Amino acid sequence: MRRRHGPGRRRADRLAQRQALEIHDNLIQGLTAIHWALEAGAYAQARETTAVTLAQAQAMIGELLGDHPEGHAFVPGALRRDDAAG
Repeated sequence: MRRRHGPGRRRADRLAQRQALEIHDNLIQGLTAIHWALEAGAYAQARETTAVTLAQAQAMIGELLGDHPEGHAFVPGALRRDDAAG
């Protein structure tokens, strides 16, 4: 039997889908543009796109983690793992 999910679960699913689309639109497309710029030898374009894509990634992670009490989401060591990534 299939269980129904309440409105909270549907909202969470929509949020996850929106975040996945945002990752695709900003990060994956940015990385693809960097790849093709490097393949073409357009190093200035690759550097510029890298800077933009990195800023977008930092903004998205900042939104996911919430605002830092001091006004910024990233400080050295703030996102350090306790255990190695699997």
